Amino acid sequence: MIPTYFDLIITGSYPLLLEHGWSLMGPFIRQSSTFIRTLAQSSIQLISIVPNARLPLLSPNLREPRPIEGTDEQTFERIQQCPSLAAGFPHFGGEIWRNWSRDTFISLPGLLLLIGRYEEPRYLILSYGGCLRHGWIPNLLSDGKIARYNVRDAVWWWLYSISNYTYLVPDGYKTLSDKVSRLYPTDDSPIQTVGSHDQSLFDVIHEVLLCPIQTLTFRERGAGHLLDSDMTDEGFNNKIGIDTKTGFVYGGNHWNCGTWMDKMGSSKKAGNKGHPATPRDGSAIELVGLCRAILAWLIQMNKEGHYSYDSVETSAGKHFYIKFKNFC
Repeated sequence: MIPTYFDLIITGSYPLLLEHGWSLMGPFIRQSSTFIRTLAQSSIQLISIVPNARLPLLSPNLREPRPIEGTDEQTFERIQQCPSLAAGFPHFGGEIWRNWSRDTFISLPGLLLLIGRYEEPRYLILSYGGCLRHGWIPNLLSDGKIARYNVRDAVWWWLYSISNYTYLVPDGYKTLSDKVSRLYPTDDSPIQTVGSHDQSLFDVIHEVLLCPIQTLTFRERGAGHLLDSDMTDEGFNNKIGIDTKTGFVYGGNHWNCGTWMDKMGSSKKAGNKGHPATPRDGSAIELVGLCRAILAWLIQMNKEGHYSYDSVETSAGKHFYIKFKNFC
């Protein structure tokens, strides 16, 4: 009798739960085919609150809606109920390996915005933005305290996700004025108390654009075999900039792999240890495309009065205007 009743309960409740999940999603999903609705169910699996993989705390000055707050029963630390997006299962389901910026923002439009879930992407955008350093958001987040800055493309996917947010969410442009709690307001500053150094999101975006146009060179913190046992010493050196003749962003070097093609050789026997399979240093084509799309979006936001800046200042003190007639 037990298997029979188990079957009756599961087969009866499962379709009801599916229908309830779809009813909470946006009209695009509710009115789509069974195939699309089935794909949308993956968002429920991949987006969740994971206690051992928390996002950095959002500013206490954030406008409504704000995440539910509480206190950790063991550490008595202040916590926020912010769902995070898993980079993949099973290896990236929790702890330090869950929150990867590139994976989060590539998949954010499809897993959240098109589904009609608008609060979670806002929290993700602001959380990662608070960890900005060197004009980059971290590759591996780990609640911002031991974040690793070794990826060139994540910040452009982050910006592109913000543009999608402003287009797809009703009054989404308002998030540009949201408060971002900067953990590292300068490249060399120690981690800051949450809320002690707030900036508007549009100011953080401006800093992202400012760094490459002024050409930034830095060495990754903690560089060495304890941080990455395969990378050569030269791979920890980073340089980012913009070619003012073409408008193309560039960066990286032959010994690191700072884009999504991030396989680093690890075999001494094969002779590829420390040799990226695809270093892609220079102007990677998808970064140029993302930059082009983001500039077009910012020009539009500026025309509509939602984005205050129309230029950035170069290291020579000259203004490099976003209104590139030949570029856009």
